[in-house]
Amino acid sequence: MSRKTLTVCDACRAEIPDADGAVLQLTYHDARHKSKRADLCDSCADGMPGAHVPRRGRKPKLVEA
Repeated sequence: MSRKTLTVCDACRAEIPDADGAVLQLTYHDARHKSKRADLCDSCADGMPGAHVPRRGRKPKLVEA
């Protein structure tokens, strides 16, 4: 017998397909609090505050014209 894991949005309680969704992790600078984590669907994740974090790696080369 096989089992399937379903991911459910913590905000709207809708089922999240396997290829979609996001995880919001909240960490405190204070060591007394544990970190919190929430699974979100695409529509709920769009409404969350935060800024886009650029990917790490090499900077693109400068193209001279």
